[in-house]
Amino acid sequence: MPRLAEELRILHGNGGFTRWLAAVARTNVLLLDDWALASWTGHPGPT
Repeated sequence: MPRLAEELRILHGNGGFTRWLAAVARTNVLLLDDWALASWTGHPGPT
């Protein structure tokens, strides 16, 4: 989420937040994918 938070700060500062929010409201599906922020150590799976 660090990149999203930074982009939201920029949008808020330059006046683009309202346009961005309107675009998000028109979106049918919104995916927030931050799974790859840190290396995954893996899970041993079912035991």
